[in-house]
Amino acid sequence: MAKQKYVPTSGSYPKGFFVSGVHAGVKPTNKYLPDLAILSSEIPCSAAAVFTRNKFQAAPVIVSRETLQKRSGEGIRAIIINSGCANAVTGKGGLEDATHMATAVDEQLSPTSDLSSSTLVMSTGVIGYVLFKSTS
Repeated sequence: MAKQKYVPTSGSYPKGFFVSGVHAGVKPTNKYLPDLAILSSEIPCSAAAVFTRNKFQAAPVIVSRETLQKRSGEGIRAIIINSGCANAVTGKGGLEDATHMATAVDEQLSPTSDLSSSTLVMSTGVIGYVLFKSTS
C-alpha cells in the first residue's frame, strides 16, 4: 500500500469535478484493490491530451484521440481509467471494449446527449489480454 500515500485524505477537488474508484476485478489476481476510476465534470469542459507516437497504439489511445478530434477538445464530461489490463495489442475487440467503456459512462452522465462520446478512456496493465470476456 505504498502508493496509498499519494491519495489525498483531506481537502477537496476542483469545484464541479468528481472522482471515484472501485474494485471491479479487472485483473483476476487482484481480489480487493481499486482498479477502476472515473473522473467526471458536472458540465462539459475542454480537454487536451498528448498521445504516444508508437506505431502500436493501444485501443484506449485510439478511441480517446478520436473522441478529442471529433469534439475539437470541447464537451468532454469524463475520463474512465482501468488498471490491470492495458487493452493493448487486442485488435478490433480491444477497440470495441474501449468504446464500450466510454459509452457506458456517457449513458450515465448524459443519456440524452448527442451521439458522439464525451468520455475519454485510459488503461494500464498487462499487454495482450482482452478487457471483457465474451459471454457467448
